[in-house]
Amino acid sequence: MDKLRMNICVSANSKYMRYLYVMLLSLFENNKEEKFTVFVMQRDFTSSGKKMIQNLADRYGQKTEFLFVDKKRFDGLPVSEKFSLETYFRLMMAELLPQTIHKVLYLDVDIIVRGSIKEFYETEIDAYTAAACQDSYNPVLEDKKRKLFQRKDDMRYFNAGVMLWNMDALREAYRFEDFMDAARKLGFELQYADQEILNFMLYNRILYCAADQYNYIVWGEAKESDLREGQAVIMHYAGCNPWQDGQKNDLYRIWWDYAKRTPFYVELLEENLWRETGFASEKEELILRDIESREIYKFAFHLKGCGRILASVKAEKKNIIIYGTGTMGEVLYEILAADNAWNYVKGVVDQSKSGSFHGIEISKEMNGNTDDVMIVTPVYRSRELINHILDEAVCRIHVVSLKEWLSNIA
Repeated sequence: MDKLRMNICVSANSKYMRYLYVMLLSLFENNKEEKFTVFVMQRDFTSSGKKMIQNLADRYGQKTEFLFVDKKRFDGLPVSEKFSLETYFRLMMAELLPQTIHKVLYLDVDIIVRGSIKEFYETEIDAYTAAACQDSYNPVLEDKKRKLFQRKDDMRYFNAGVMLWNMDALREAYRFEDFMDAARKLGFELQYADQEILNFMLYNRILYCAADQYNYIVWGEAKESDLREGQAVIMHYAGCNPWQDGQKNDLYRIWWDYAKRTPFYVELLEENLWRETGFASEKEELILRDIESREIYKFAFHLKGCGRILASVKAEKKNIIIYGTGTMGEVLYEILAADNAWNYVKGVVDQSKSGSFHGIEISKEMNGNTDDVMIVTPVYRSRELINHILDEAVCRIHVVSLKEWLSNIA
């Protein structure tokens, strides 16, 4: 079985199914000549979620198997917003995976595979329990863990997001209960969840591989131009996930380029912009249904913080008046502020609101000197609204909807 197919193991919950989809798309797309069996460890996938993953695999001629995990087995292990219960599921691989599996590559969901993994998969690991890459936080992590692990000179710390496992060695030496015992010995001081347990248990049974090639951890300041040719076959967004932090550089856009090819693209964009700008509250719905609003979100996400908004404002040589201060007005404010272009806003008009909008007093109607002004209407409610503004103008003025403005810049 192992000779015919590469075995891939992942773990995810239903919320992270979409990110798993992105990762698998990159794996399949860049390894079209290979055959994979993907084992998905999960506890709450819906039938529709399983079907979507299965359809993706079928499209590339790959296989998937869904393995149910009993969450009660992990009682007592700490979880957080960053580390869900599913991260511990890999501790049960020896128990859950078929006994016929001798080698398996475990991949986190926050990964993009940019090239062939065949060479890495064929790494000789008969003398080891697993192959992994040193964590790029080193030596900071090593210094922190020496005391916890009670080690001195032999301290090395690997990242558990990409691990090539010798399943025979794992089954022979470790049971799931052994990992749970290790968690107790560490006093459940698991800053990086199961990665701490694995480093504590396997520190002298790991073959270290090239991190810049097979577990290149992406940070906020990283750039694609920093990579050497052929570098970063496996890119790992462990520093900050693209769907959470909205980083604006070439390496994060690689993740979004694959996300763009999934059924979840608009949904992911909307969630990211809401999360990033702080619009969301418990009472607000994260997913906008209006088609025009969806388009605005797309443009805003791609333009925010890239400098093109400021360049356009300077090129227009006009001050800005914002007409409408609702949700889309907030979107407009965020992208202006991200490009340091907010000081070009000279007025805010909203016929139904009073007070101030980010420090600028809200007017009920157009007044004062509007010479050389561009009015941006966050909500393009109707052509009558535009005509109303134009009728009041007594000097040079340009009116544009937010959607039109952003689409022209993009």
